[in-house]
Amino acid sequence: MILEKLLAAILLTMFLGISAAVKVMGTIMRAGSAVWRKALRVEIPENEKKSWEKVHTAVWLLIGIWAFWRLKSSTLLGAVFGFLSFRSGSNVSKTAVYALHDRNILKRYSEGDRLLSVVGIASAFSLLMEGIFVLSFATAYRILSATAGPTTTAGSFIIYLWIGGFLFGAVFAWLVSRDNEGVILKNEAPVVLFFTTLSGKRKAEEGIKKSKKIAKKPIEHLRRKE
Repeated sequence: MILEKLLAAILLTMFLGISAAVKVMGTIMRAGSAVWRKALRVEIPENEKKSWEKVHTAVWLLIGIWAFWRLKSSTLLGAVFGFLSFRSGSNVSKTAVYALHDRNILKRYSEGDRLLSVVGIASAFSLLMEGIFVLSFATAYRILSATAGPTTTAGSFIIYLWIGGFLFGAVFAWLVSRDNEGVILKNEAPVVLFFTTLSGKRKAEEGIKKSKKIAKKPIEHLRRKE
């Protein structure tokens, strides 16, 4: 039993360590992309319902605190997972719906389907992080499930929380995406790169048109003299 708990702790530490690394990497990339976007003045359609994210944060925090309080007396590990599980489920469905929405928005700006893959890349880090959370939870609780009855009960409760979060995230993201003409994942590096490339292409085309007009003027002037 002690060996099982030790193995669970090692696996859990490993999975959460990877999750934390992915989280930090994603945060750094988004922060860098935001600075890049502002410095280069890259115009990206604004999310028209950006303020709604405060509601999402408030909901998952309240449910997470309630879950932690309910589970802390039976298992501290379960309490930690309980705090994060609703948010994890919500983030999975929310990110997937946002990616589908942004893909449709980018279709208006893209000349080919190849460029639309940037939305999938933009959402990959978030989905990977949440996937690691689910994997670490499943592994730890599969090993610990034989140790005590309350742990099994806590595990079932956390699964229900995750499913509830998934459903909530899907509905919430649908409401945010509905009639929203902006790009929701606009601070993701691939999305910023997409619009930077698009902006550069447009400026190059405008420059070519201006050069052609300037080149035509002397020729037209000579023709008039003749």
